[in-house]
Amino acid sequence: MPIYEYRCNKCRRRTNQFLRSFSEQKTPLCSSCGSLDLTRLVSKVTVMKSLGESLDWMPSYESLSDVNEDDPRDMARWMKRWRREMGTELGSEFRDMEDMLEAGIRPEDLSDGGEDSGEE
Repeated sequence: MPIYEYRCNKCRRRTNQFLRSFSEQKTPLCSSCGSLDLTRLVSKVTVMKSLGESLDWMPSYESLSDVNEDDPRDMARWMKRWRREMGTELGSEFRDMEDMLEAGIRPEDLSDGGEDSGEE
């Protein structure tokens, strides 16, 4: 069941067109402004895998050999490369960690003031 993605040439928004089969023909229509003037986009392809199969694609620890673990920005670069190699979105917490490292903040520099922080 294909989902085709289009960009409206009038309002510049993206819209999706769901078809029940590859042989089904439908005139695409912008869901925002109703225009028929659309350009078909090349969409990202998703391949479903089991957890075991997806772990086969994980970058090796050898890829960490050129990373300075004491430099948060270097760790952020490695995390971005790792995410690209995995070819999947890992969630907002992973992105937040990337952003924090990119800003030069190390996780151990943060303290939530909880029991584990050693503060009273």
